[in-house]
Amino acid sequence: MLDFSKFRQGFTKDSEADLNELTASKKSDPIPEGVHEVVVIGLTEKDGKKIKMLDRAGGSIGFNILVQNAQRQQQAIYMEVPLAMPFKAACQQSYVFVKTLKFLKFMGIDPNVLRESVIISNGASLDLLKGTQFLLINSWDSKSLHLEYDKTYKAYYFVTSQGHRFDSGEMSVPVNVDKNKPYESRFSEAHAIAKQHHYTLTTQMQSDVEPHPTASNASINEALAAVGSKDTRKVTPPVINKTIPPFPVKKPTAPIETDEDIPF
Repeated sequence: MLDFSKFRQGFTKDSEADLNELTASKKSDPIPEGVHEVVVIGLTEKDGKKIKMLDRAGGSIGFNILVQNAQRQQQAIYMEVPLAMPFKAACQQSYVFVKTLKFLKFMGIDPNVLRESVIISNGASLDLLKGTQFLLINSWDSKSLHLEYDKTYKAYYFVTSQGHRFDSGEMSVPVNVDKNKPYESRFSEAHAIAKQHHYTLTTQMQSDVEPHPTASNASINEALAAVGSKDTRKVTPPVINKTIPPFPVKKPTAPIETDEDIPF
């Protein structure tokens, strides 16, 4: 007979909200092309870590915020925050800081407040970004081809940035994508075919952000600022309403894989 008595003491339950969030995350699709109203639902984890220490700019951290739209489609957005120097100096060394700074400003997050809170809390304050709302704009490079997955034929096809497939020739047949290969090499055959026909291929959409038209992220900045306060280092995350209304999406296309596009 099995004896589980040692597990009875200190038994901890999962909250219904946590279970629902995990279930939704497993069922989510990538965010397609278009304009989407999104909310930050947390940080993604890779190899057991949410934050990666980097040597860039004398010392920085890399992390992915995970955003979700009204249709529960999700996307990770990579950011790096300099620790050893301010953004102005760091931006002269790497474009990744320029992009992060731009994203933070359009998200309504104060870069100085975030940097200070991250340093003081050893990175723990990044969890306070949960609940931040803004607009995410995904688009394909207008000068390149990309691959579109056909659910009926269960295959990938070349398409233009306008979503049109080729009618004939080698560019019109299914493209082999070996998901068992590392992300960097699984599209090698598709790249080669496109190059032979004088095209370039992109496998990742361009992402941009804009401020949310109505929501305010002031409470997020206040929570981050409280971490840097001399009076307290312990901050309770603000109560965030995660329910966001549907937002019109421009020309949705077939979902693509984005999880492995992430630098971290």
